[in-house]
Amino acid sequence: MFRLLSKQVLKPMGVCHHPPQLHYLTRSISTTPTESVIYNKLCCLMEGQERLRNEMETRFDRIESLQERLGNEMETKFQRVDEKFERVEGRIETLQEKLGY
Repeated sequence: MFRLLSKQVLKPMGVCHHPPQLHYLTRSISTTPTESVIYNKLCCLMEGQERLRNEMETRFDRIESLQERLGNEMETKFQRVDEKFERVEGRIETLQEKLGY
């Protein structure tokens, strides 16, 4: 029922040492007599949607450029592999000619 604290004082169980915070940081939306709260909230939502749209477009652009770069790298690697196969085929043919096949 009671617990012993560092100051050697008995205190009932469940008592908070620090009071809970009752306030949180919020973004306030200011209004003027000509603009309503709903209009300001809608403007904030539209601004957020525009930011999200721009962010998504930049991400898609990055993905497209990455795909293009990786595609080019794959093509060059395939070309190198093809060249190596052609060299190996040439060596095999020369060895077969030397052996008389």
